[in-house]
Amino acid sequence: MAAVVIGGAGNQLGVAIGAIMLAYLPERFREFADYRLLPFGVVLIVMTIFRPQGLFPSRRRSVELQDRAKEVTVDA
Repeated sequence: MAAVVIGGAGNQLGVAIGAIMLAYLPERFREFADYRLLPFGVVLIVMTIFRPQGLFPSRRRSVELQDRAKEVTVDA
């Protein structure tokens, strides 16, 4: 689930990159064994607040959201 949040739902490449990051980064923080999961929690919180579509959002979903925003603007 964390790979999808980081990589972006609906984008297979983004999810794959998110999974690689989640497999690689814990090894980089091995010296900090007691606090290794803290950066992941912080990253997930920051991602859900500032970039909920993930690092690599789905282009189709982006187009759908833009079209919806235009409809709402026209109706208002």
